[in-house]
Amino acid sequence: MTLLPLSLPAAAVASPTARELDNAVLAHARRWLDDAAARVGLEQARPRLTPIPSREAAALPACRQPLEVEAFDTASLSRLRFTVRCPEPQGWSTVYTVRAELDARQLVAAHDLDAGKVLGADDVEWAQRPVSELEAGLRSPAEAVGLSSRSALRRGQPLRRKLLEAAVLVRRGEAVEIVASKEAIVVTVPGEALESGHRNDVIRVRNVGSGKTLRARVTEAGRVEPE
Repeated sequence: MTLLPLSLPAAAVASPTARELDNAVLAHARRWLDDAAARVGLEQARPRLTPIPSREAAALPACRQPLEVEAFDTASLSRLRFTVRCPEPQGWSTVYTVRAELDARQLVAAHDLDAGKVLGADDVEWAQRPVSELEAGLRSPAEAVGLSSRSALRRGQPLRRKLLEAAVLVRRGEAVEIVASKEAIVVTVPGEALESGHRNDVIRVRNVGSGKTLRARVTEAGRVEPE
């Protein structure tokens, strides 16, 4: 990981104080958090940072070189850990913990949603909400529409990818329409799904009229097209 040198004021280099070290770490933490939020597509991110320095910070000796700060444990926003290092031959290093709280513009459930609900455009909206994990989220309502909720969702709950899945459009044993088309000719016959499937899945379907089994691609709810 790249070390970022931080040039402190001359007085701070001669005798670093806890406040000056706090400010140095917070500046680095804020840049790190801004970059991390941008990488996962969070917009209008508003961080709030609280430093928790090590006990030895108040007694650190002088350092005549620009201090270096390195993030080494960023798994949890509530406990971001940074190393502050004096790069002199007889230099020192200390660990700072920073507690981060982050709000950002996110796609959320527009109202309470039952488990298995296939999302429509009216089911999602934008809202400023706290961020609990830095993970890639949905960047537009179109990405959510057509997916279904793995579990019940509360109104205002951020829509994480892990909470959603491709909707099951055809279920085993259900009646389906088998739609075959060639040029301007479209033929629709009744069928029975022998397997469940999401959009674009290829499943086995029985033609009710002929009794034959064929493989067909799921195109929408209750409809398939022969392969």
